[in-house]
Amino acid sequence: RSERRRPVEAHGRFAKTGGKWRAGDIHNLSTGGLFLAASHLFPVDTPLMLEFCLPPGDSVSCQGRVAWVNHPEWIKNPGYPAGMGVQFLDLEAAQRQALTAFLGSGEEIAVSP
Repeated sequence: RSERRRPVEAHGRFAKTGGKWRAGDIHNLSTGGLFLAASHLFPVDTPLMLEFCLPPGDSVSCQGRVAWVNHPEWIKNPGYPAGMGVQFLDLEAAQRQALTAFLGSGEEIAVSP
């Protein structure tokens, strides 16, 4: 991974394509993806829809795919809670620009969709 990854505390929501929306907490973020702590986990390569906000209110809505899973029964990364590493698949240029600007700033993220 060459993208700058930043720890954050944010709420987001996710859904399997065509499925029920579920809440999750974002623990880190980069232009390539995020780590989403969640009680409902999906297998690697599952397509997901994601929604979250960046200060000062830039909304991000995109498709992603589960890249890895931190399952409670087989913790892959002990520094993270149960959840999923999700790779962004279709960030629009404006969303990528807002994300890049946020990652370069010192702002805290504490907003929800």
